[in-house]
Amino acid sequence: MVGFVKQRPRSHLRQGIDDSVYQIVRKLEDERAEGKRNPPRRLTIGEIYDSIKSSNSALARQKRRPLEDSIERVLRFRKEEEAIVDDEEDEIRLAEEAAAQEDAASMLNNQVVSGWSTSKATPSVIAMNDGPDRPKKRRRTVSPPPAVPSASTSQTTPAKLTVSATDAPAKKKLRAGRGYETITQLDVPALGGVDDLIAHLEKYVFPDMLKREGRSLNRGLLLSGPVGCGKKATIKYLASRWQVPLLQIKNSTLLNVDKAEKVLAEVVEEAKRLAPCVVLFPGFHELFGSSGAGSSDRLMKVLISEALIQLSDAQIPERPIAVVATTNSAESIPKDLLLSRRLAETHKMKVPDVKTREQILEALSIGMDLPQLNWSDIARRTHGYVAEDLYNLLTKSMVESHRLARDEAVVLDDVVNSMVSYTPQLLRQGFSTIPSIDFAQVGGLGRVRKELYANIIRPITHPEIYARFGITKPSGVLLWGPPGCGKTLVAQAVANAAQASFVLIKGPELLDKYVGESERKIRELFTRARSCAPCLLFFDEMDSLVPRRENTSTEAGARVVNTFLAELDGGQDRTGVYVIATTNRPDMIDSAMLRPGRLDTRLFVDLPDEEERVDILRTLFCTRTTYEHNEADLQLIERIARDPKCANFSGADLQQLHKHAVQYCLERVMELEANTTGEVDMRLTEQDWRAALAKTTATVTDSAHLDYLKLAAEM
Repeated sequence: MVGFVKQRPRSHLRQGIDDSVYQIVRKLEDERAEGKRNPPRRLTIGEIYDSIKSSNSALARQKRRPLEDSIERVLRFRKEEEAIVDDEEDEIRLAEEAAAQEDAASMLNNQVVSGWSTSKATPSVIAMNDGPDRPKKRRRTVSPPPAVPSASTSQTTPAKLTVSATDAPAKKKLRAGRGYETITQLDVPALGGVDDLIAHLEKYVFPDMLKREGRSLNRGLLLSGPVGCGKKATIKYLASRWQVPLLQIKNSTLLNVDKAEKVLAEVVEEAKRLAPCVVLFPGFHELFGSSGAGSSDRLMKVLISEALIQLSDAQIPERPIAVVATTNSAESIPKDLLLSRRLAETHKMKVPDVKTREQILEALSIGMDLPQLNWSDIARRTHGYVAEDLYNLLTKSMVESHRLARDEAVVLDDVVNSMVSYTPQLLRQGFSTIPSIDFAQVGGLGRVRKELYANIIRPITHPEIYARFGITKPSGVLLWGPPGCGKTLVAQAVANAAQASFVLIKGPELLDKYVGESERKIRELFTRARSCAPCLLFFDEMDSLVPRRENTSTEAGARVVNTFLAELDGGQDRTGVYVIATTNRPDMIDSAMLRPGRLDTRLFVDLPDEEERVDILRTLFCTRTTYEHNEADLQLIERIARDPKCANFSGADLQQLHKHAVQYCLERVMELEANTTGEVDMRLTEQDWRAALAKTTATVTDSAHLDYLKLAAEM
């Protein structure tokens, strides 16, 4: 007999308001459950609060905050009650299964004994599987007895009972536990672009998996990287390469702290039984909150830490256990879990570069039975694509090829056409593709272009030249000046010229009212940028992010500045991460941000002079009009740009001038078409430009421009 001890919820309800809320919650749950086959979703605090307020209950007169706190306690209490009921049902089921296994073992013994009385022992196979839901056991075979010579009679010797694991047929899944899945006999094909990572892991992290002798040297591994870069696929390939089982944890069973302890204990015991094996915690960051300060997060950290220590202590050279956790948010992992005997080794997988993407495409083409295409060309076109994106792209191309009902196989055009409608993972996470704007579309700014080429573009395109002189640390550039002078436009052109990933961040986007959240967002931003280096981070309105600390009213502003300083100083290795920031008020930025090694290159983007206005207006006209222009058109544009009314016009003002001229041209043409039957020449005339010039005014006044010039002299 198995006895069960009645468990009690860890949470406690307070007398009075909690008891009344508890009764209302139970009533609402019963009303929801009526007539439904599937369990209804959990009630929310808002639903319960609205129900109480709309009733005639005395609780409706309670204040909002105490009432919501009481509802939260009751919901937590109900969750623990349901978990206890589930645990008791599981214990009863396990007890029944144990009794059934005892009956099966007794039946097996009877069959073996009955086999001894036969005149000729024949092999028999008994499979210990009494039900469709029972996990299959190893086959037990009865081997025939050796022949015993006799003069008169042939005697039969009792058969010997042997256990053979190799007699069982090949199975992919040995066991699907409640909290994990065990997979064996993996046959994962070779992956592309991970040869260096595989060699590093086998030599420095898991040496015992190949050479099982001497002292155990395996260490736990935290493998981080962007979504879809192939972290789990790499670990599965390693398990296949080492020919060992893979024990994969199901995160959904660990989210409930009350059940996590039991699941982790089962994982440790199963790993000991299967060793040598690989234990995989996928999506490790999902087990912890963003702050990690909650009581459930602390308890989860303790439980997982203890499980990792037990797995580490259970290792012996003959039966090693490789423990791996994967994550795309390494900042969310508690630092206590990255110590010795836990996940002591960390490795980051980056977004593949052109060469790696070509290797991945070639490996995928073999597995998908695709013809040989120009993979190097596709690799150049797929900047920012991870392994999963490349697989989805090729799959989409195959589907498109079949949809067109062509007899031939996938061709290059199919892949290129599929790229138009496919959104890669990084783009969904806030990264943008390489901007299409180049310097040919940017007029003027000759001095600024020269500085940006020297500080950002050439170090990205020719890093070996700068490395010869010991210049390896990325530069930071601050573009400042009057509004509308093309600071954002030139930053996009820089990313295009350098062929680097580009992230546009508006200053207020990173600010959060919760303590510590702004700092976490900044750290995660730089972590993501490092994973897809070379990357250009463009911060607009930088003065709103890092104001002078002596002027901030709270400590939150100082913490944000300190976090930025730590990231820019390269404490986390800023290789390949370049920063461009813009502002209209550089005097409001904390002075520490402008020191060497941070935003040390400060470029004043002034209002364009007369020659630059001509260049900008010509660029706008030539890149935006589709009709063929002549020399007379260019001379007209030059006269307009040199007009005294264009003094103090910024690039944005000149763009507005061109827009107004087009509007006047369209109005004039439509009026002529309504009154004439002939064809009307749709061209911008001096009349259109003059009308637009009379309507457009400069956004920067003379006094404001003078203030900028004084500030430039001071800086």
